[in-house]
Amino acid sequence: MHIKKFLVFPDQFLFVEAKQLLSNPLSILNKAEKFLGLEHQITERNFVFNSTMGAYCRANVKNGRTERCLTGKKHDHPSIKPWTEQALREYFHKYNLRLYKMIGNDFGWPTPDDNSK
Repeated sequence: MHIKKFLVFPDQFLFVEAKQLLSNPLSILNKAEKFLGLEHQITERNFVFNSTMGAYCRANVKNGRTERCLTGKKHDHPSIKPWTEQALREYFHKYNLRLYKMIGNDFGWPTPDDNSK
């Protein structure tokens, strides 16, 4: 795994999953502030949830206007056969476990035994 050579000083890296950032930006950004040793500046006032977009947006604290929204690329994933998905889960499972151990964070990605989508 290529990341291994960069983890000589693992405490200098913070790994976050994009899905977590999109669903709970305040928590993840507070975690980043703490990791970097910064005073907490980001609060719930910095975000508004745009129900039309289904995403959190940055709120301008001075004027209350909504600015950039945190959205992932919204697209449908191609349909794959269940046996193909299962084979991919089985193949990548050992690498995912190795990654989790290296970075000290389990992202909870689907396992070969997980039949939910």
